[in-house]
Amino acid sequence: MYIDLETEIYLQKLEGDIRSQLYWGVVPEIPIEWQPNQLGFYLSDPISLPAFLTRLRVFEKGFAFDDVETNVFKRKITVFAVNENKEKFIAKIKKLLDCQSRGEMCETLLYILATPVTYIDEAVC
Repeated sequence: MYIDLETEIYLQKLEGDIRSQLYWGVVPEIPIEWQPNQLGFYLSDPISLPAFLTRLRVFEKGFAFDDVETNVFKRKITVFAVNENKEKFIAKIKKLLDCQSRGEMCETLLYILATPVTYIDEAVC
């Protein structure tokens, strides 16, 4: 399994493109209870999606990310995989760039945050 640097660089470009989108920053007004098997559960706020994209590790077939919990004496790092192939997940993200209204932006963002994720491994340091 190799790291796909080209896609990582592309995600960094997408981060800037998303932030400059006219309707970016519109957050769904209804409170949503994300499940631990959904991407939205691991974002502190939906508005943090662009920054989250730059933290994704890109492999030949998909994406992985770390969820880090820290307390005074130890740090727990849990690794998750995004349950979609690269092309499909990037297509979801790119839909944010084409939104023509606030409602469409919210709907697209919710669709992305509902993406399923799978627990891979964890370590305590």
